Amino acid sequence: MTEGLVSAYLVHALPGRIRLRIPHKRGDVAYFAGLAQVLSRERIGDASVNAVTGSVLLRVPVRLKPDELALSARKLALFDLREPAPLGGRSPLVTAAAGLHGVDGLFLRATGGYLDVRSGVFIALLLLAGRQIYKGQFMVPGFTFLWYALNLMME
Repeated sequence: MTEGLVSAYLVHALPGRIRLRIPHKRGDVAYFAGLAQVLSRERIGDASVNAVTGSVLLRVPVRLKPDELALSARKLALFDLREPAPLGGRSPLVTAAAGLHGVDGLFLRATGGYLDVRSGVFIALLLLAGRQIYKGQFMVPGFTFLWYALNLMME
């Protein structure tokens, strides 16, 4: 990294479009306005900036690649372009599943090992189905909840 330059992260790059995030300058309207002016003046690209989100959308010549943008930005002392941080080898789905497994453990401890989350959801769906059927809403809501509950038990 070049010392003193703010870090910008590549969100995506398509031919003619590059989106960046500059989280450390989020909310700095003056910075983003100045950045848009410099990028336009230096003919790097037409920038749409959003200081609230810390986002920069650059409409650039189709031939301009992110590494060329990174060189130009460093040369002009605008920012240091980086690839986004890796997820640490865990996908969001794996992370969510691990969190749900923890909730399942809490549920088991709270009920003394009697019910897990799956059983709790089954009971909740049965109650919702009964309520909807009692209200006379047989076709969609009542039987939908019942169907979901039965499918949950079949898995």
